[in-house]
Amino acid sequence: MKKYLIFLSIFLLASITAFPQRGGGGARGRQGQSGQQGQMQGNRQSGVSQATPRQDRINSRQRERIRDCSNMADAIRKQARDMAQASGNKFNAGEARQQLGRIQQRYQAMEKEHERLMQGLDAGQQQGMQEQIQNMNRLRSRVNSQLQQMNSDLESAEPNAQKVSQQAREMERTMNELKNQYNTLTEQSD
Repeated sequence: MKKYLIFLSIFLLASITAFPQRGGGGARGRQGQSGQQGQMQGNRQSGVSQATPRQDRINSRQRERIRDCSNMADAIRKQARDMAQASGNKFNAGEARQQLGRIQQRYQAMEKEHERLMQGLDAGQQQGMQEQIQNMNRLRSRVNSQLQQMNSDLESAEPNAQKVSQQAREMERTMNELKNQYNTLTEQSD
């Protein structure tokens, strides 16, 4: 009888440990498999996939373009600051016109880079960055208006130095805001 109980115990232990090895997985294995399947199915239904990155993530080339736009906006901001300071001291209309010309050239270069950036974004990225893109468009429109106004004021034979200085300060603030929008775009896409 003792031998029978010993063999029965060994048989039961062997069959319990052998069952998961034959592919059944036991209750614990089946639960793990069904849990994984349920998680994968839930991810498919919600549109989330662990293998797919966030849609609004940017690649290294896009990050470089954003950085270029931010740097260009900062250079324009500095040029506008210099123009405001020069207009406040001994105003020279010819020098102010030259500074405005350099600002316009830099702004046109920035606009081209901005357009390349926007064309390189896919629909998911544009949707994820919609708020920043709208803010940038608003600020770019403001800069265009400021440039037109400064051109108009500097066309006169005797431009008002105080007015030119004030407009240059406004442009400096706008370009700072635009630079910050580019920086926010990078930060939110990380």
